[in-house]
Formats: sequence, structure tokens, C-alpha cells
Amino acid sequence: MGNDAEQAVKELMGKTISFEWDKTFISCDTVIDDINHQLQPIKIVTHMDETSCIPCINTYITFASDILREYGYTEDSIKYYIILHRTQKEAVDCFDRKTIPFIVLVNDINDVYLEKNGLDSYESMYTTFLLNEKDEIVVIGDPLRSLGVRRLYFSKIDELLDNIATNSD
Repeated sequence: MGNDAEQAVKELMGKTISFEWDKTFISCDTVIDDINHQLQPIKIVTHMDETSCIPCINTYITFASDILREYGYTEDSIKYYIILHRTQKEAVDCFDRKTIPFIVLVNDINDVYLEKNGLDSYESMYTTFLLNEKDEIVVIGDPLRSLGVRRLYFSKIDELLDNIATNSD
């Protein structure tokens, strides 16, 4: 890991990600003004900037859902939040009429998510995270782009799910 990567991981690990900004949630192409995402104990969160085209986002959504199914998770155990800044229609169109229950698009209406969370100075590779039930970063990196990162995510997800099951007993 290079110095920039080590520094980013050091600064970001354990940081709490806030969802307190003007947004809408879109799940299975349905716009929801507000949901209690706090009920979701484990979240993967990625930010896709304005250079990401709608077909690319759609491909990413499908791949993310397929990966979560492949590892045997259910939409009740984990959600994949994709934060983007688009018109409402463009954001809804990202689902391409597919029902993908693992994925929630978060439309950042005023494009402030990165700034509000102190992430605007980081390269895009450092804006995808695994969050625990307190919305704290526990893994950094995109599991869809790296097999090694994917293995790390799913190892940590299994650990978090085990902890949740143990604590609920």
C-alpha cells in the first residue's frame, strides 16, 4: 500500500458516515423521501460522481446485487447504498425496471454528501466503505473492483453478522 493509501485508511477507518443531508432514497425504482436506514445493521456505501453514465450505474447495480446473492446474503442482512447526484428521473432510470432489493440509490439532491462527510479531498477509490451498525467505516475500498477487497468485505460482513446474532441472543 502506498503512502497516500495508508494515510487515507488511517484517517478514514472508524469515521462515522452521516446521512444527514437533503436526499431521497430510491429502491427498486420507487422514490422514498425518508427511510430509517439506521435499521440496516450493515451497509456498503459507494459514491458515484457525475462522470458515471446511467448504463454504467445500472451495470454496477446489477453486479453489486449479484455479488451479494452469490455470497448468500439477504436484503435483510445487508444493503448496498449507491450515492449519486442526478435528476430524480435519471436516478429512477438507473434501475432499468429491474427489481434489485439489495440496492438503495441515494440521490444527493444538492451534491453535498462528500463535503458533509469530509470526503471531498479523497480520491474516488476511498469513497466506498463497509459500515457497521453505528455507520462507522470498518473497511475501505470497492469490493466490485478488487477480488482481494471483496474477500476482506465478506470476511468482515460475516464477522459483523456473527456479532449481531450473538448480541441478540
